[in-house]
Amino acid sequence: MRASGLPPTIINFRHKNVLKYTRPELVEDPENITREEMTAAEKMMIERWNSVVGPEDLVYYLGDFTLNRGPSLCKYILEKLHGARVILLKGNHDRKTKAMEAAGFAEVHSRLFLNQQNEGGPTWHTTEPIQETTFLELHHYPATVTNKFPAAVGHAHNTWKLKGPGTKMLQWDRQQKENSPSIILKHPLINVSVENWNYTPLALSHVIALLDDPPPPPLLI
Repeated sequence: MRASGLPPTIINFRHKNVLKYTRPELVEDPENITREEMTAAEKMMIERWNSVVGPEDLVYYLGDFTLNRGPSLCKYILEKLHGARVILLKGNHDRKTKAMEAAGFAEVHSRLFLNQQNEGGPTWHTTEPIQETTFLELHHYPATVTNKFPAAVGHAHNTWKLKGPGTKMLQWDRQQKENSPSIILKHPLINVSVENWNYTPLALSHVIALLDDPPPPPLLI
């Protein structure tokens, strides 16, 4: 992120079900996706990443780089992507931290907080919030954010884009398992899964602009 671009997430390179359930129009038969179609989709994802991410940019990647693939495949794909440093916020489909570091991610975390002393000034991240400077939380899972700051998350693919304060947030917007996490949002939440954004990473400035204008909470009838 150009000192400040923000992340693709949930790309899930080489995961057929991402195409099957979120972008079936990209393949001829979603039930029988071919190797050629997977290769073409992967090429498209890389091209769209590189169209907006520069060689010197910093990128925060909010989880699920591949479907539990090992370091060698992750490294092969990561080397094709622009970005001087790609920082991973681990998702449920990512391997253990050491494996993802071996793949080439500059840092691997479960949660980060972005900070800025003055508007327009430099941005830095920390693993714990700083009340005076934190302006955005980064986390993979929607329903387990700290709920103390606006947040960017992944995990939910293209089921929703933006939620405003007062909204009940489930881990998924679909049938929940018993005891599945849920919260009432106190701050806006954006789902940066690239299926929502034409498979193109979002700049941090775009994310902040969207969070500044969240939708109203749903009416309770």
